[in-house]
Amino acid sequence: MFNNLKIATKLGAAFATMVVLALVVGGMAIQQMAQMYEKTHDIASSWLPSVKAMGTMGSTLNQFRRAEDDHVLALDDKTMDEVDKALARARQSLTEQLKAYEPLISGPEERKEVDDLHKALAAHFSTHAKLIPLSRGGEKTFDEAKAWLRGDSRASFYAAEAALKDIIELNDRGAAKASAEAEATYHAARAWVLALLLGMALLASGMAVVIVRTLTRQLGAEPAEAAQLAARVAGGDLTTAVPLRSGDRTSLMAGLAGMQASLVGVVSSVRQN
Repeated sequence: MFNNLKIATKLGAAFATMVVLALVVGGMAIQQMAQMYEKTHDIASSWLPSVKAMGTMGSTLNQFRRAEDDHVLALDDKTMDEVDKALARARQSLTEQLKAYEPLISGPEERKEVDDLHKALAAHFSTHAKLIPLSRGGEKTFDEAKAWLRGDSRASFYAAEAALKDIIELNDRGAAKASAEAEATYHAARAWVLALLLGMALLASGMAVVIVRTLTRQLGAEPAEAAQLAARVAGGDLTTAVPLRSGDRTSLMAGLAGMQASLVGVVSSVRQN
């Protein structure tokens, strides 16, 4: 069926096929790039900012804890007043940092982890509320304040710190997973594009061979050779041998050979008459 089509139709079909394949390759590449962008965007806009925010919060929590130590060790009310201000600033920073973190929460698991952090901080602030009066009690309550600082207060601080670390680890795992998925998408896209490009090359080569063979079979020779021979016959040269391939009865060259033989017969008949 393909052999019976016009040359323009064959060339048009070949070109259209290559265009369609090029669009498929381009569409596949765009789709895979979109998936890679989504994963890298998650890393840049969610996972890494979350880790950074929790790191900052951990630093603030440590500042709060050091201020508690300073408060218990302070020797006068003036120093305690300054430490109280530092404690208030650190607590306010923690509150603001937690509020700013809310938009970064990416799912139910992280929501639970953040809620656990809220509870752990509330528990530590509760132990803190008992620590300060003991700290301000002077020598009478110093031993009790120190025991509370090293006992319940330390335990609640460690619990809050552990809750922070759980969130950081959750985001680290999320970033690692997104990175692995982006890498897998890249390798899959690369394999698909290479396979499609190879398929395009093979198909193009196959179609080129079919079209060339079809044209050569229809012409019976190379286009330039057929054109040259036709020009000679048209110019009256009836002596040039027309090379035909074995079994060729339908090509342009076969038609030229037949026309040449007819013209030779006509000329011979005229000369004899």
